[in-house]
Amino acid sequence: MIVNTKNSAEYFFIFEPLSSLYYPDSDVNFKRLCYYAGMKGRAPGHIITVDLEDWFHILDVKGGFSRKSWSALNSKVEKNTLKILDLLDGLNVKATFFCLGFVAEKNPDLIREISSKGHEIASHGESHELIYRQDLSEFRDELKRAKQRLEDLTNKKVFGFRAPGFSITDSSMNALRILAEEGFLYDSSLFPAKRGHGGIKGDFPDRPFRFKFGEGGDLTEFPITPFKVLGISIPFSGGGYLRLFPAKALLFLFGRMSEKGRQAVLYFHPREFDGMQPRMNLPLKRSFMYYFNVASAEEKIRFLLENHEFKKAEDFIFDREWLNELPEKEHL
Repeated sequence: MIVNTKNSAEYFFIFEPLSSLYYPDSDVNFKRLCYYAGMKGRAPGHIITVDLEDWFHILDVKGGFSRKSWSALNSKVEKNTLKILDLLDGLNVKATFFCLGFVAEKNPDLIREISSKGHEIASHGESHELIYRQDLSEFRDELKRAKQRLEDLTNKKVFGFRAPGFSITDSSMNALRILAEEGFLYDSSLFPAKRGHGGIKGDFPDRPFRFKFGEGGDLTEFPITPFKVLGISIPFSGGGYLRLFPAKALLFLFGRMSEKGRQAVLYFHPREFDGMQPRMNLPLKRSFMYYFNVASAEEKIRFLLENHEFKKAEDFIFDREWLNELPEKEHL
């Protein structure tokens, strides 16, 4: 369903508890949500990103597969990514694909096809290792190899990076300086809320901002977007969180970001376009987050793309006016 936002400004919205969004019992409630769907003029769009990895690329959990076994497993990343490309083509949306080095090595033609369609190719690292488990020299070596492979495949510069599992944390912040030193212009690894493999506790903006490294240059950060309830940061814009929230609640939350003039970072994976993917024997909590409501993801993402403006990250990076308005933070 496509929301008609032409007259959305007539719906004056006063914030109601999120719980009411789960069970909207009237068309009036939905029209209030539509008010925020019509905010395209308030902010220059949101950021749409895809973590290009396969169904078995799960991190540090009992029941997963070791790296040594990956090559023997039945890959579904190409089939599922083509579904994503069809969706984006149909809606004329260009996205940023954070590509895992393993996937690029095994599927070079897929990387080229994504790039040929005007989408951005960025790096998701080489081996899907948690950054805080690597020493800095190991991180730098993998970073350079993954970046070079992607640039060789596309004949384009790679500007962005996202750590596997959002694993740049308070203990591994020096990885950000290495990104700047290796020619990256932006990162999207900081997760300003508690989570299994990532999460930062420091005083960081919950919107895009710029790290200042002095002579080392700058690095723009696209942190994952939370909303706050009673001072608690709650993610909503990707992964299991996106699959947990109803579509109309997501419409509202992205709209709240637009209303504030902020960009939210939408993120998802090819496996979330595959309700028939193989199931791993994971612990209960991880299994819930990994598989819950997978069948809903594609339509929720379509619903958001139909009702909000989304762009690839590099569109913002080369918008000098937008960059100059970002808050800045000195890197320690």
